[in-house]
Amino acid sequence: MPTESQLSVPYAAARTLANISNAQRIGRTIPADAAASTTTAETLIGRVPHGCTVTSIKLTGGAALTASDTVYATITVYARDTNGANQVTVATIVTKITAGTGNWTALKPVTWTTVANGALLADWVLSYAVAKASTGTQLPETQLDVVVSSNP
Repeated sequence: MPTESQLSVPYAAARTLANISNAQRIGRTIPADAAASTTTAETLIGRVPHGCTVTSIKLTGGAALTASDTVYATITVYARDTNGANQVTVATIVTKITAGTGNWTALKPVTWTTVANGALLADWVLSYAVAKASTGTQLPETQLDVVVSSNP
């Protein structure tokens, strides 16, 4: 089984679920933006295999990112019930210096622990969307991992 540090590197598989003790990661590789203004409509990350609680979100960029408080990206992670309805926001991550991720170092995970609505039921789905402020910031290829712990 791969170690946690090996899982932190962006990998070719679009979706992955890896066991790490009681924690699991449900992830997806976000393609690099074509331009700073590129946005992404809601896109599937993966299905929740069992009842769990989101504990954090990890972002690992394939290249460095320079944070800004005026031109930035907002990555929103959503959960939907088994019918694909009832969208709830799990986390809103901004690439700002103030109250955001700050600068990214290539291949070094950034962990976001501000999570809301983190209790998920089996067969719910996770998704994400990317919006941009002002002219935006160009996101590198990024591994987005939703870290969950099993509910007892």
